[in-house]
This record gives sequence, structure tokens and C-alpha cells, in this order.
Amino acid sequence: MSGLNATKFLSVVLLSSSMLSANLTVYAQETSTAQLSSQIQSSTAVTDGTSEITSSTVSQDTKPSSSSAETKTSNAGDSKLSAVKSYDTVRYNGKTVQLERQSKGVPYHTPTNLNDYTQGTMGSTLKPNALVKAGVSGIPVTDKTRPRADVIDVSSYQGSLSVADFQHMKSNGVQAILVKLTEGTSYVNPFAKSQVENAKAAGLNVGAYHFSWFTDQSSAEAEADFFAGKAREYGLSENTVMINDVENPAVNNGYATQNSIYFALRLINGGFKTVVHYSSVSWFDSGILNASLLDKDSIWVAQYPNNPLASNLLNTDYGAWQWASDLTFPNISGKEFDVSIDYAGYLSNSGNVPNTQAKPVIVRYVNQSDNSSIQSETSLNGKLGENYVVSPPPIQGYSYRSSDSNLIGRFTETEQTVTLYYQKESQPKGTTAVSVSSDQNTVTATFTPSEGEENIASVSFPTWSQQDSSKKNWYSATKQANGTWTAQIPVSDFGKSGNYSIHTYATTNSGKLVGVASGSFTISTPNIHYQVENVDNINGSFDVIVKNTVANNLKSVSIPAWADSKQADLVWYNATKQPDGSFKATIKASEHGNRTGHYNFHIYTVTDSGISVNVSTAGTEVKMDKVNDGSVTLSSLEDTITLDASLTNLGFKPSNVQMAIWGDKDGQNDLKWVTLNSTGSGKYQATDSILSHKETGLYHAHLYYAYNGKLYGVKAMTFSVSDTSYTIKNTVLDKAKGTWKTTIILNKAPFGVDYVKIPTWSKSDQSDITWSNARKISENIYEYEDSISNHQGNRGRYSIHVYLYDKLGNLKGMTSPGIDL
Repeated sequence: MSGLNATKFLSVVLLSSSMLSANLTVYAQETSTAQLSSQIQSSTAVTDGTSEITSSTVSQDTKPSSSSAETKTSNAGDSKLSAVKSYDTVRYNGKTVQLERQSKGVPYHTPTNLNDYTQGTMGSTLKPNALVKAGVSGIPVTDKTRPRADVIDVSSYQGSLSVADFQHMKSNGVQAILVKLTEGTSYVNPFAKSQVENAKAAGLNVGAYHFSWFTDQSSAEAEADFFAGKAREYGLSENTVMINDVENPAVNNGYATQNSIYFALRLINGGFKTVVHYSSVSWFDSGILNASLLDKDSIWVAQYPNNPLASNLLNTDYGAWQWASDLTFPNISGKEFDVSIDYAGYLSNSGNVPNTQAKPVIVRYVNQSDNSSIQSETSLNGKLGENYVVSPPPIQGYSYRSSDSNLIGRFTETEQTVTLYYQKESQPKGTTAVSVSSDQNTVTATFTPSEGEENIASVSFPTWSQQDSSKKNWYSATKQANGTWTAQIPVSDFGKSGNYSIHTYATTNSGKLVGVASGSFTISTPNIHYQVENVDNINGSFDVIVKNTVANNLKSVSIPAWADSKQADLVWYNATKQPDGSFKATIKASEHGNRTGHYNFHIYTVTDSGISVNVSTAGTEVKMDKVNDGSVTLSSLEDTITLDASLTNLGFKPSNVQMAIWGDKDGQNDLKWVTLNSTGSGKYQATDSILSHKETGLYHAHLYYAYNGKLYGVKAMTFSVSDTSYTIKNTVLDKAKGTWKTTIILNKAPFGVDYVKIPTWSKSDQSDITWSNARKISENIYEYEDSISNHQGNRGRYSIHVYLYDKLGNLKGMTSPGIDL
């Protein structure tokens, strides 16, 4: 315990032998500490039994083996468990505990060169994990803001200490000294004898500790004998607290718990009454040592906070707390000491007989104003050295304020008194003011106490709509610097207008809920005002402007509009919020099939606080002046369309006139915008080729004009384009000569004609067939003249087919009636 001085604080525990009682079976496996912890817990055997040490064996497999190979144990190099385990049954701490015999382990050895510079001291292996105190170095024992200095531990590092040194420690509140005696089976603190004798001469209690190296039962008992021998040699009695410092990594071989118990039993059987085991808390957390055997009253925790204070004692539920490693004394220069506060009285009551009943702690309850009793005294009872905790109870009509001493202490041989001071509670009274924000979104409730302000622990405002009292919300107030209590109440929590009730409740310091005020407030119903603006009788549109005249708090506005009596053209418009807080939606006749006449629309609003108000309106009239028109004309073959627009009464010249053309098939995949050119007097015209759209059937044409950067729709039209069709006519020119003419007459050719092929034959096996190209005679006439001389001079019936290919590569074939020659 020579001081922890690295970068993290470390918890170190001391556990007495009286707590080592259960869960001790540990496997000697090469395994992780987490696995060890699991194995320790699952392998425990604790029963009632005798005080003698007996032996037993337990088979790991209950099935009968079929061969010797099934029951063989692991070889010397195998770290797994053997098939049969052996146990020692020991009586320890009033219970019978089975300890697994150690089959093997790390061979026992201690360094042969141990000396005052290579020795281990309590905490020496733990220092790298300690926390360096920030800004606190060399704590003087005279600093009474620090915790008590009950116990100091010393070793050869402190060297020679005189009786006067120890008397100086005692005069500064030190009650006990813990002296390192031995290490392993060879090292002895050369100053131990004088440190023990001088501490005793100064009237201090003395305990002793041993730095352990044991790895099995025999070495544990050998070290215990070495330790005990030196203790007796130095005149330490059987009541001396004997500490096993078990932090050496060599001890961590999977049997640290068993071997620590063997060490303790050796000392106890040798006559010593109290054995304490010391180690890092991490050894217990990981299962190297079995933490489940511990009682917090028997744990000694070392934890070095940045600024240890008597007003902020840590680890009070443990037996003791080592709170610093650098305590200094004004008359002992150049030396620093580990220091502990001994909650359980391990060393500060070293001579006490265990389990002796202590004197009671009397608890008084008084009125702090006149010291009069407000409740009968109570008493706490316990054993010497045990901790007591006084918890101030709530007393009706009073609030706890303070005590005349520490509420946590230790039972002693003398009666102690703790006085708890209470203040009589005055009934809270006051008024509550309620205000509603201008946007009707937030209500502010403010309670101003007039009496009993000091007795108010908290304030709440239950609030509900008078229309629906089933929904009551409670709002916690916050105390302000001026003593008032304020809460913000979102109106959105209720989502409705109307009258509200609000009450005020104060919770007193004793936890009593007291009604202190009541009130009300009103959330106004939104007054939705609308007007129709920007009526456009040319394009058939108008704007609807919506406002809340009560508060500028509209969150959303939706407007359904329709002109058809059956609402077949119903369209919902989401209005857009304007800079002034109003909302605007533009209703367009083009969204309603360009219907004119009366338009109906309703208004649906929602405020920021979630209040909904719906308004039915009278609607408005929509006109679209018939000054604009358009038409689409197909050519005879329907391969070309002529687009016409009449924009004669606009009153201005459009910057552009266009038609959007597309076939109905597959949507607007063939959409084409065609610009119309002015022909004068408000007339516009253009042509378009059906070939560019590549489809027949229904077509759409929409007429638009542009003005001042805005595009206006004028008219929506449809037209149809037929598929390619034609007729065939065969005419005899000279029967004697055997000549004739085939004429192809186009009816419709939307994609034009690329060429026409005519196969002709008379033989059934087509042995006299010829393929000929027809020639174009006019826009819709193709002809081909033929003769029997082209067909081997054959007479009879001729078959004639026609294959027409358009400019898209599509084939349209037909069979003619034929001709007789």
C-alpha cells in the first residue's frame, strides 16, 4: 500500500476470512478469466459438514466406459480437465466447502534476490492502473476537509519510524498501523520489528500483512507458517488482523481462491482469529478470486479521487476506503503514507471481540426553530464496528433540513446521538396568471406564491378543455429567479379551440400535493376569411386568398374545387403560404376540362396548434372569352396535318404560338412541339408530318400562345389518322398480244410509299413468276404494265399480288382478283 500514482484510479479490496465461504471450486485450466468466472459459479459445492478436512473423488462422466481409453486422464502437456476430479472438504466460515484438488499448476518458486528494493508491497503491482490526483499532491493530515485518517500502512520504504513519529500520527487521528512483515518464504521487512514495537508503544493498534507468491496448497501453507512465525516473533497476538496480499501475477494460476483459503485456514488453525485477503477488484470481477463470497462490510476499497473530501465520502457501504497514497505529517519530513478510513473497524477496533453488541445510536427529531421534539426518539442497534446509516424519514407537516452529525457512522462501545432538524411547513398559497400568445399557439401559466414559498418543492398545472374533461394534461413548472413558477402549455396538445380550465398544485417538501389556485383561458376559434382575386377570363383562372383574421397561425390550407354538378372534375389544390402569412391557390379551368360557368370550392384549414376549421363558400363564375380558336386539318392521304390558330381579339401580339402534337398510343412518347407562323390578321399556320410520329389512330393537339414569359393554353383537340390502305385494278391492254396493266390506287398513306413490288405468274408451280416494281404516276397512283412474253408466252389465268412498303419499312400486302389472257 505504498501509493498509486499512474493514470487511472484503481479499486483494491480487502476481504476477511469470515467472508470466504462459498463458490470456491476452480478448474486448473488454461482459460480466460471470463471463463474462470463462469466455471467458478457453476462448479461450487457448499454443504453442511464437519470441521475436518476430508477427501473425495467425483467422476466427470457417469456412463460406464467401454475401454480404458474412455477414462484416461489428460497427459502432462494437456491443459484440459482430467476425467476424475478430487476434492478437499473444508469447514470455513461456518460452512462446509468443497475445494477441487489442484492437479497441476505453475511450479512454485520465489525470487532468491528479494530485498528492500525488489520486494512487493500492498498495491505495488496495481500502481500502473491508479489515477493521478489532478492538482492534489502531498495531502497534509492537518487538512480537515479530507476524510478521516484511521489507518496508515508502512513497509521498509518508510524505513525507521520512532515512537514519537507514531505518537505524532496518533495525535493527528490515526488509530492503527498496518506493517508489512514478510514476502514468499524468505523475505522479512528489516524494519518490521521496530515498526511494530514503536507503534504499540505509541498506543496504536497494529495489523500485519504478507506479500504472497503461493501457487498451490503446500506453498500457501508454507508461506502462512513463515508469516505467522514472524508475527509471533514480533509479539503480535492472536487478535492481530493478518492480511494476505494476493496481487502477485504468479498467484493467478486458476487456483487463487483455493490457495488463499488454505493460507487463511493455516493461520486460523494456528490461532489467529482474523485473516483479511487483499487484491485488485479486477481479480474479483474476472473470477480470479471469487467475489460472490464477499460482504460489502468486509471489503476494503482503494480509490483515489481527484479531490477527496470529508463532505463527499465514497464507498460508505464498504468496510473501509483507502482514499490516498501521499498523506504527509508535519513532524515526519520526506515521507508519504497510504491512508484509509476504516468504516468497519478492522484495525481501528483491532482488539474488539467479534460480534460484540454495540451501544445504540439514538435518533432525535426536533423543530429547528425551537429545538422542540416533533416525534419520539428511535434507536439503531448493531455490532461493534458495523456501519449504521440514518435515513431522515418524512414527517407530516415538516421538511427535513439538516443533522448535527454525519448520517453514516460506526457502532461503538458508547451511546451516540444523531439529531435531525426539521422545519415546520407552512401551507403554500398564491395566484396563477394565464396568458395566451398572439398566435394562439402557446399558453403561459405563472404561479406567484404569497405564503409558504420555502415549502414548495415543485409546481404542476393540470389543464383540460371544458368541452372534453377526459383529456387532462399535467405540466411541470420551472422555478424562476424571482420565485415564481412558470410552464409553457402547447395548444397543439389539445388541438381544439374553446374554453379551458387550469389548476395549480404545489408539492410540499414532505411530498404532500396541495391545490393552491385555479383559473381558465380561451383559445379563439380561427376566423377564416377568403377572397377571389386575379380573375383571368381569357384563360379561365382565378386565385383564392385565405387568411385567419384572429391570429396569423395558419399551417396548411387545402381547397377542393369543381364545376361539374357531380364533381366529376373535382381537384384538390394545396395552397401556398405567402410572405404575409396568408395562403393562395390558383384554380385553373384547364384542370377541369376547360369548363366555364359556376365553380364551387371549399376551404380546409389547420393552424399551427392543430385546430381545424372548414369553410363552405359561395364559389365564383369562370368565363373563357371565345376569342381564340384552333384547328387541325389532315391531308387526303393523311400523311400531313395542317395546324391553324385564330388569335384575333387578344389585344396584344403573342411572342410565340405553338401546338403540342402526340399520338395517343404509348402516351407522349412521340410528343412534338410545332411552332405556327403568322399569316396576318391574328392567323397562324404550320404543317407537320405524321411520319415523324410513327403511329396511327387517335392523336392529341393542344394550342398554346406565349406572352410576357408565360404560356397560355387555348384549346385542346383530337383527330384520327388511318392506317395505310389501297385498291388494285387489272386492265387488259391488248388481249391478242397478251398485255395488261395493274394499277394501285392509294386511299390512305400516312407514312408515304417507299416502293411497290408486284409478283405475277400463271403456272401453278410459279415457274414463270416475275417480280416487278410499279412506277408512281401521281400522288396516289402507281402502275405496272406486263406481257405474257415475260411469262414464257403462257395463256390462261394470271395471279397478281401487290406488296407496298412505306417509308418506315412497314409492309402492306394485298392479293388482286387476277386476270385472264
